[in-house]
Amino acid sequence: MSKNIIVGLTGQTGAGKSMVAHRCLAKNYGIVDGDVVCHEIYDNNRELTEELKNAFGDDILNSDGTINRKQLGKKAFSSKENIDMLNKITHPTIIAEISRQVKEIFKSGKNIAVVDAAALIESGFDKECDILAVVYAPSEIRLQRIMMRDGLDEKTARMRISAQKKAEFYKEKADIIINNCPPFDLEKEMMNFYKRVENTANN
Repeated sequence: MSKNIIVGLTGQTGAGKSMVAHRCLAKNYGIVDGDVVCHEIYDNNRELTEELKNAFGDDILNSDGTINRKQLGKKAFSSKENIDMLNKITHPTIIAEISRQVKEIFKSGKNIAVVDAAALIESGFDKECDILAVVYAPSEIRLQRIMMRDGLDEKTARMRISAQKKAEFYKEKADIIINNCPPFDLEKEMMNFYKRVENTANN
C-alpha cells in the first residue's frame, strides 16, 4: 500500500522549479506552490505587511496597502542580510500555510504532495520532506531566464542571483538533482525523478 510522502522541490532562481512542478500535475501529484502561498499572504495578512513595512520601508507598499512584490524583491535581493531578514519575518507564516495545504492534499486522497519553494531548505521545511529534489541550471542560463520571466535588466538579475546561496548549498542536501539545462534531456531527468518518488511512496 502506498504511503503519504512529501517531496520538496527547490533550487536557485531561474533553475526551472515551476516547470518541473507543472509536469508533476500530469502524474496527478498534489502541488503546493510556495510563490502562490507567499503572494496570498502578502495580499491578505495585515500583521505581516506591517512587519515588512517596518523592516524595509513604506515604499514596498502599493496604494491599497498591499505589498508591492517587485519593490520588496528589489530591496530583499539587494543583499544576503536583507534576504535573511525577509525570511525570518515571512517563513513561519508561509510554512504554516504550506503545511495546511499538504494536509489537504492527503485528505483529498492523493498520497504525493510536491512542495515547490525557493527557500525550502532555509525555512527548515526540508526536514519535513521524504525526498528533497533540487532543480539545477548554470548561472548564465538562469540569468537569461529570469530577465525574460521577470522583465529585469541584467544588473538587477545578477544582483538577485548573487544574493542567493551557491549551487553547492542545494546540491549537497539533495536526494535527487534534476538538471534542467543542456546537454541533459529534461524528459529523462523527470523519468528518474518520478521513479524515485514512486519507489519511496511504495516502499
